[in-house]
Amino acid sequence: MNLNALAQIVGPEYVKTDEDSRIRAAGSWSPIWTKRKQAGALAGLPVAVVLPNDTEAVAEVIRWANATHTQLTPIGGRSNAVGSGGIEDGATFVAVDLSRLRTLTMDEESLLVHVGAGWNIGELEQEMNRHDYTLGHFPQSIDSLTVGGSIAANAVGLLAGKYGRQSEMTRAMTAVLGSGATIRTAASPLGSPYFDPHSLIIGSEGAFGIITGATLRIWPAPEVRAWAVFTFASFSDGVDAIRLIHRSDSRPTAARLLDMAAAGNLAEAAQMRGRASLLLLCFEGNEGVQTGHYQLGYAVCKQVGGAVQDSEIGDRWFAERRATSRAWAANARPGGLADVFNVSAPYSALKKVHSEMRAALAPLVNTLAAEMSHARGDGAALDICFEAQVEDDDPAGAVALYESIVAAGLDACLQTGGAVAHHGGVGETRRRHFARERGPEGMAVLRSLKAVLDPNGVLNHGGLTP
Repeated sequence: MNLNALAQIVGPEYVKTDEDSRIRAAGSWSPIWTKRKQAGALAGLPVAVVLPNDTEAVAEVIRWANATHTQLTPIGGRSNAVGSGGIEDGATFVAVDLSRLRTLTMDEESLLVHVGAGWNIGELEQEMNRHDYTLGHFPQSIDSLTVGGSIAANAVGLLAGKYGRQSEMTRAMTAVLGSGATIRTAASPLGSPYFDPHSLIIGSEGAFGIITGATLRIWPAPEVRAWAVFTFASFSDGVDAIRLIHRSDSRPTAARLLDMAAAGNLAEAAQMRGRASLLLLCFEGNEGVQTGHYQLGYAVCKQVGGAVQDSEIGDRWFAERRATSRAWAANARPGGLADVFNVSAPYSALKKVHSEMRAALAPLVNTLAAEMSHARGDGAALDICFEAQVEDDDPAGAVALYESIVAAGLDACLQTGGAVAHHGGVGETRRRHFARERGPEGMAVLRSLKAVLDPNGVLNHGGLTP
C-alpha cells in the first residue's frame, strides 16, 4: 500500500508503521483480543496508524480511504471490551488515532465546553475541576476513555443518576461521515421539532462517521456529596428499594446494588453476615437539595428492610471503582478469562434476567458477581461479571469457552426480556445477539443508513456486520 498520500495529509512523522504502534492501535480489553495476542495470532493489525490534527485532515483521510478502497478504524484510549474494531476479516485497514484533537473552549454562561475528540475523559474532568466545574462522567475506564470513544459507545459513568449518560451530556458534535462529508450539529437548549442527526452517531461505534469534536454539558462542582449505605436480606429486596426510590421524588446521583460476590472486601466493612446485598446511594448538590433527596431515599430503604451501614463505605467504593480495569485482569493470566455483561431490563423483567443469567452461566464459570446500576424510573442495568479458567495455557480453548459463555449468558438475557448491550458497545462479541434483539427489519433499517452514510464501507461495521 502506498502511504505517501497519507503522509502528505498529516505529515510523515504522523504515519506510524512500526509494529509496536500497530499493536498498540489494535489494543482492547476484549478477552478475545487478549487471548489472540497470547497465542501470537494478532492477524488483524492495521498496516499503519495515522494521526490527523483537525477535522479537515480526518475528512481528507476518509476521502483517501474511499479512493483506495481501504477500511479505517478510529481509535481513542483502546479500552473497549467487546472487540469494537468492526473490520472485515482479512481486510487491509488503517487506524485513525485521534489523540491530537485536543482543542478546548469553555462557555461558562451556558454551562458548555467545546472539546476535541482526543481529550481523555479523566484529564478533561481535571481541567474542569480547575475551574470549579465537573463533567459528572465517571466511567471505570476514565483514565483511558476519550471523548470520541465515549460518544461512539454512548458510555455511562458511575454517577449517571444525576448527570446522565453520554447521549444526554452531548449537546452537539462534529463528525466526518464515511462519505467524506462533515456534519456539525447545533447545541440548542430547547431541542428541535426535527430529527437531530447527531443521535445517529452517538452509540454507533464508528459505523457511520468519525467523531472529531463535541460540545458537552458541564455542571458547577457540587457543594456536598453524601452516601447512604444499606444491606438487604436479598438481592430482590435491594432491587425493590431502588425501584421505589425512583417512584418517589428522591433523585440519587448514583444507586449501585451489589451482591455478596460483587461487594468483595466491602462485605466485611458492611457487616453483611446474614445479608445478601449491599446498596450504595450517592446524593450530590447543595446542602438543601441534597438533604431532602437523601432523607427520602433513606426512608424508602428502611421501609423495605434495609439495615443502615457506615456511609464511608460509599466513599471507599467510589474511590476504588472510578478508575479500574481489574474486572478484566484475569484475561492476562494463562488460561484465564473474565468479562462483564452490561445488560438492562425494565423492572418487570429485571429480577428474572438476573436469576436466569446467573443460572445459565454458573456451569461454565468459576466465579459470578452481579451489580444493578444506572437505574431510572422504568428499569436499570445489570452488570454480570464472571471469571473462568481453562485447564492448560490454551488460548484457542479459552476463546471457545468464552464464546460458549457469551452464548449462554446473552441467550438467557434475551429470553427473559433483557437488552444485551446497555453500555460498552456491541462490537464483535455481542453483534449476533444484538441482531436478534433488533430483529431483521430493524437491522435492515440500520444497514440502509450505513449504505447511505458510508457508501463504500470504509468505516467500522461494528454491530451491523451480518
